[in-house]
Amino acid sequence: MSRIGFFCATRNDTVAAGRWLGRRVKPGDVVLVQGPLGAGKTTFIQGLVDGYGL
Repeated sequence: MSRIGFFCATRNDTVAAGRWLGRRVKPGDVVLVQGPLGAGKTTFIQGLVDGYGL
């Protein structure tokens, strides 16, 4: 199991981090996104989905 953490200062950074991960995940991988309300989880996932190609 690998663990990756991100600190993003802007919304664009958050989307870019999600895209970066989205280009690297493979079918069957499990990604846990955890954080408090307003942390940018949805924005990160939007980038991840875009990077994955969905």
